[in-house]
Amino acid sequence: DNDPFHILLLDETYVKNPTKITIEYVASSCAYVLGMPYDEAAELAAHAEKEGFSCLGTWSREECIRLGKQLQQRDLICRVVPFCEGGDRAWQARNMKDEVWEI
Repeated sequence: DNDPFHILLLDETYVKNPTKITIEYVASSCAYVLGMPYDEAAELAAHAEKEGFSCLGTWSREECIRLGKQLQQRDLICRVVPFCEGGDRAWQARNMKDEVWEI
């Protein structure tokens, strides 16, 4: 349960309701729910629309599910997937300072 997982934002988000679901709306939702800087959220939102998905971050499975549900309540289509090696996000480090990961 403490293994790391990712939240992926899918491009389907923009198909569901194209008049409401804009890059700005998605970025604002990500910034609010995940506590990420708006500029980075906008970059990830645009990447998901263009490339099919983007990785919003990495947390414990339980935290990913909690945050993913909050994003889904804002009409974002996202998935929680098991961790794989990749980049680290500086804004996330403050949330993970007390976590110990054994990988």
